[in-house]
Amino acid sequence: MSVERLIAMDQRLQGIENTVRDYQGQFSSLQSVLKDSHSSLAESLPKRMGDIITTSAPRMGLLLFIFIGVQLLLAGAYVIYKRRRANGPKKYL
Repeated sequence: MSVERLIAMDQRLQGIENTVRDYQGQFSSLQSVLKDSHSSLAESLPKRMGDIITTSAPRMGLLLFIFIGVQLLLAGAYVIYKRRRANGPKKYL
């Protein structure tokens, strides 16, 4: 009985070895595909990120226009406030 078990175990072990050999080729091809994908991504990612940042970042001219516009609006509101206050009725005459 033990000889039959050894033969069965040997056949199962050979089947496992054949399966591992088959998968070994697939794993090596998967590894090469992943390596190629990683290298192409590593090469193109910095350039692509630079393009994204330059195209989607707010422009400096727009930012300066907003700052100057807000300052002019505040200055205009202050001037209007002072004129109304000066032309309004006096509390104590």
